Amino acid sequence: PELQALIRVGIFTAAEVKRLVTTRTNHEYAVLGTDCTTSTWCRYIEFELQVESLRELRAKRLGVKKKEAQYGASVRRIHQLLSLIHI
Repeated sequence: PELQALIRVGIFTAAEVKRLVTTRTNHEYAVLGTDCTTSTWCRYIEFELQVESLRELRAKRLGVKKKEAQYGASVRRIHQLLSLIHI
């Protein structure tokens, strides 16, 4: 639902969302793997922060409100990742 809403309001295209899902899946496999390190988590969180930054820029440019731009969902995802790190 979150990604479909981003397509609907025009923040991301369907092709961009497909790449986003593929990259997220790859990061999730990496952090669940046996050779997961702190840097693996950092790369995943950095990726999510970059996606959030891009979403904010595009929402601002398009004049999309925070609720329509799924602001809370992306922030929750980043906080969830930060809470899962096992250092």
